[in-house]
Amino acid sequence: DIPGEFWLEGLVEAAGNDDLIQVAIPGVYNTPEGAKKYVSMVAENLKSILDLDLTDKEAEMLREIDDASAWMNTQAESVDVSNVNVICMSWLRLFIESIGFQVVAVYNPPETLSASDITTLISIAKNENVALVVDNLQIDVEFGKGIAEQVGAEHAILTNFPGAVPKTGTLAEMFRYNAEQLFETTEIWRYSHELADEKKSLLNQLTLYQTLTALLAVIAIVEGVLIYSKRK
Repeated sequence: DIPGEFWLEGLVEAAGNDDLIQVAIPGVYNTPEGAKKYVSMVAENLKSILDLDLTDKEAEMLREIDDASAWMNTQAESVDVSNVNVICMSWLRLFIESIGFQVVAVYNPPETLSASDITTLISIAKNENVALVVDNLQIDVEFGKGIAEQVGAEHAILTNFPGAVPKTGTLAEMFRYNAEQLFETTEIWRYSHELADEKKSLLNQLTLYQTLTALLAVIAIVEGVLIYSKRK
């Protein structure tokens, strides 16, 4: 029994197996540390209930998760995510924070939000200079996009389940995929803001140049008038 798997209860009932053993696994699985606990607990339960020895497979999965986690930490430091503010769908918060991003606000499924909730999110995004608004693929992929467009942020979409998009067949692959979306979108946000700042600087220089040109023209006219007056 995994938190968020609302369909599982119906599946158990439909099986009609009185001998079926249901095991509840607490915590979250969408962070590296949480996933490692899930892998170990699943392996332990399969061994005790079905007498399956998954020692090698468990070790392999744990190693893959550790490798993915190490890569994410290295990339996070390289991209300098600690100063990047994010608004995200609430179920993604723990993963995004585990990488080092600063989550300044979260939102529940869009259909549960009021107009006031949305206004508050937009206000926070503007006040906190939010760089990314992150949607959950399994819930909605348009809500965050609308917020991002209104506040000048970038939009990213993460998956909360392995196998939902290509090359996410395992938990480790899912972590890498999600992290890549965040890192790449952060770089896009920084680049677009650098371009905007450069454009603003050029416009300021142009304005200054135009002002100086106008002043020089006025000075030239005044000098011309004075010279003409002296000659008369």
